[in-house]
Amino acid sequence: MTARRTGSRAAVLAGGAAAVALSLALALAGGRARAELLEVRQIAGGMECPECARGLRLLIKEIAGVDAAETSWNRRVLTVRFRPRNHATLAQVRAAVARQHFQAREAEIVVSGRLTADAAGGAPSLYVAESELTYRIDLTGREESWRRALGELSGAEVIVTGRVPGSALGDDPLVVFPIEIHRAGKP
Repeated sequence: MTARRTGSRAAVLAGGAAAVALSLALALAGGRARAELLEVRQIAGGMECPECARGLRLLIKEIAGVDAAETSWNRRVLTVRFRPRNHATLAQVRAAVARQHFQAREAEIVVSGRLTADAAGGAPSLYVAESELTYRIDLTGREESWRRALGELSGAEVIVTGRVPGSALGDDPLVVFPIEIHRAGKP
């Protein structure tokens, strides 16, 4: 079952097709999905020249688990793809952005993990075992069908593509506003 955001505002971040391709690749690879960060598209406010972008890209590549990093200084976007079984976090990416004197604004992440709900059946969350983090999934403004779909997926391994609000000091707010959620291994 897939839950998809409807009526989304104009996308600030490009790369939705990359998330779909990544999900498809995971599905074709078969086997059990790992709980880890798969991709980050981070807006880096203040990244205004090619050398600034190059410096950030080189710093990001020093983070354990990074497979590839690309920067677009004219769009002010950093895209990071991670290797399997990584322990990397969005907080590490944002700390590197801050070390380059940029502002970590909104990010779009693709992350896999186990979907859970609190004991009262309320707020869903995503447990990411490789980094031992739990993201709260914020369904504010979503239709009831989202809650029902996530209830049916509770306990399942899923892949979430979603927005994470900007951050002042590289900390990870551990909240994600979902764009798409689907069972791992099923695009």
